[in-house]
Amino acid sequence: MVTLENVLEELVGPIEDEFDQEEPLIRQIDGQTWELNGSWPMHKLAELVDQRLGETAVEDVCTVSGLMTQRLGRFPRVGDELVLGAWELRVEEMTGTRVMRMKLKQRSSRDQSTPTESDPPTGLASPRRTKPETADQNELVSTAR
Repeated sequence: MVTLENVLEELVGPIEDEFDQEEPLIRQIDGQTWELNGSWPMHKLAELVDQRLGETAVEDVCTVSGLMTQRLGRFPRVGDELVLGAWELRVEEMTGTRVMRMKLKQRSSRDQSTPTESDPPTGLASPRRTKPETADQNELVSTAR
């Protein structure tokens, strides 16, 4: 059975009404940790972390999942991380190649080292992978957890 709402959603995208029981796109876990849906808008992430995420990122991608994919240069995997200044964005759950759930956590002051010449300019996200590929070992930091 096809309803008028189904037809409209195919044309214009999701429509929320009083009968929809959808999960929120963002949920605060504690004062320093948030859980995000991969489709959460990137401009809202920039507001939350109070940081500019780079001019090219704003033009090329619209979601936090898209930001992760762009910075990694491939589809993300569970455990992949981006460092966004004082924040860390980590992939928690995937469905196929789609990021379903991410965790945004404020880094402790000891995790925030002073920038070096090899660090990206302030305001740009730098990727971290759980298992860097050989060609990427010079660019990415492996996380041991």
